[in-house]
Amino acid sequence: MKEIEKEIAFISQFNEMIEIIHFGLVNNVPVILEGMLGQGKQLCINYTSELLSYEVVNIMISQSTKVEDLLGKNIITKDKNKNIKVILNETKLSKALKKQKDENQLSKELIFIFNNLNNASPAVLELLTSIFDKIQENALLSDRSTIPKNPINIIGILEPLNSANKDKLPPTLLYSSLYHIVLEPDEESICEIISKKLEKEEFKGKIIRLFDNYKNAKDIIEKKY
Repeated sequence: MKEIEKEIAFISQFNEMIEIIHFGLVNNVPVILEGMLGQGKQLCINYTSELLSYEVVNIMISQSTKVEDLLGKNIITKDKNKNIKVILNETKLSKALKKQKDENQLSKELIFIFNNLNNASPAVLELLTSIFDKIQENALLSDRSTIPKNPINIIGILEPLNSANKDKLPPTLLYSSLYHIVLEPDEESICEIISKKLEKEEFKGKIIRLFDNYKNAKDIIEKKY
């Protein structure tokens, strides 16, 4: 934990994310973080999960992601007597929803991170909505069938690229979540982040002076033009 803290600049935006994620986990409320790349969303999730002894399960969502990719696929096999058997190759998500213990799972409680929510297809969004919604007792599959749903820890990440924002998400998914927009850090926070990255104390003063010169030059240019 101490090694992770050395790499973190605890600016106001980062501390606010910690509070929101912690609130969601304690109250079993799904959290959605909206923000551009490089704003520390994943770092904050990793830090908070380690602080609270959770295991993070990252799920990357692309435009080609299907419901079966999230909940598992049926595999057709034959036994010794050549009888056909259909076996469901379950995922960590499907096992968690059914409250089944994964043999490879650590003793820690899980947090499922759904990255790139804005890439989800309508079918995947429908599934995620049924998972995020605490009122629904079942998760809805693409064939309209359902599976019993055990409450799980959920964090969604949305990166507003190519006009993708929360308006693309179903209203029920939004209403079921604690939605937080991660603001870009101000100039003082950027200076603090840069200083944190510099391990040697003698370089910190130089970088602060360099940043002050940058701000002064920026002010002069803005006033002139």
